[in-house]
Amino acid sequence: NQTVPDTLQLNDAQDIISDASEMSYDDLSKKIEESSDAITLESNYKYNDTNRVNHIEFINRNVTIDGNNHEIDANGKTFMFKVNGGNLTLKNIVLKNTADSAIQLGNCMLNTINVTFINTTSKDVGGAVYARNSEYISINDKFTDNSAKDGGSALFASSSKIYIKNATFTNKNPITWSLIYGTSSIIEVLGTTFANTTSRYATAIYNTGTTRITKSKFINLSANITAGAIAVKSDDTSFANLIITECEFTNIKAARNGGAIYA
Repeated sequence: NQTVPDTLQLNDAQDIISDASEMSYDDLSKKIEESSDAITLESNYKYNDTNRVNHIEFINRNVTIDGNNHEIDANGKTFMFKVNGGNLTLKNIVLKNTADSAIQLGNCMLNTINVTFINTTSKDVGGAVYARNSEYISINDKFTDNSAKDGGSALFASSSKIYIKNATFTNKNPITWSLIYGTSSIIEVLGTTFANTTSRYATAIYNTGTTRITKSKFINLSANITAGAIAVKSDDTSFANLIITECEFTNIKAARNGGAIYA
């Protein structure tokens, strides 16, 4: 069987984290408040209990943050960004150890480029990204060991447009329902790998809208109930469409229905 080492993404993430001095969420908030709409980080940032700020909120702003290979650590107690309106671009950064969706979107646009999400955890859906009525473009990102109580251990999309290119999704712990979970959304995935993950349902992708998957790999995935890799299902507000082109499925299984795909 083809394998993808569980430690691959963690090692990659560690390679880009620098030894710069660690600063707080208050420091990060101040830097963003005092900066223009193009921000480059020069340190790592970590939340602690003495911080006044527990997340950064953008309202109708167009902001680009270049992490410059640094990290933001929520320390298992909070999350990073809430965006309402406008456009946020993040690149070259590690986001890790959240207690809720790392990035929460409402009626806005998010771009992530070379971003690594590690151990981001949601209380309900969307461990790394929660998108509502929004557009999300992900390029060359890594989603490692993200979790959610319900759907979308990495990404949850509601009435949103999602485009993912050249990403890697892996989870060493079982998840509940899909790495990517969409309702009434358009999800397009290109050149992406989903590997080494177990779920109850639809381990890689579930959507009730339109799903297009091209030149992607599904490796060592299993579902304890239905759909080892992918499932789509129409609901009261949308008709499900699934288009798969030039994809590879290796060692995919489900205990009941749809060993690889349920539609």
